[in-house]
Amino acid sequence: MSNSVVKSSGSRMSSAEFDVECYLCNSTVVEYFEEKYNGMRGMCINCKTNFPLE
Repeated sequence: MSNSVVKSSGSRMSSAEFDVECYLCNSTVVEYFEEKYNGMRGMCINCKTNFPLE
């Protein structure tokens, strides 16, 4: 099983070696590269909050 998932928006998500908690709900945040913004972003797996990491 792979640590990355391809989203339909053209981005890749990975939770491997990334230890950040959501500031809204304290759940796990996954890191992914968003082609639209050409940079790293984070998304909470619980509340789906999306924010830049760079």
